[in-house]
Amino acid sequence: GGGVVSEPIVLLLSLPPSANRLWRNNRLSPEYREWKQTAGWEAKTQLVGIPPIKGKFSATIEVPEDRRDPDNNIKPVLDLCQAVGAIENDKLLGELHLYPIEREGVLVRLVAL
Repeated sequence: GGGVVSEPIVLLLSLPPSANRLWRNNRLSPEYREWKQTAGWEAKTQLVGIPPIKGKFSATIEVPEDRRDPDNNIKPVLDLCQAVGAIENDKLLGELHLYPIEREGVLVRLVAL
């Protein structure tokens, strides 16, 4: 009796501000708060009718290759996925693939493990 295999969740999001701009004087920067709001709406419209992934998951993240430090995008993007309910907890990340490619915005593909 196999359980229900959940479909991958694919989200296309605006690019987060670079990590060194996330915090200012120990507070979230205005750019970051603005991005969270924008990307949150983007994610929510793409998540309509899609059940969240429970438990461990793998994430494939495609970022524009001209970002100096692509792994700066991981934390804000996974935080956002948790905030909008695509995943239960970003600490349950079991596998991560990061691809710097020619693209605009960030593409996230989440799959239950």
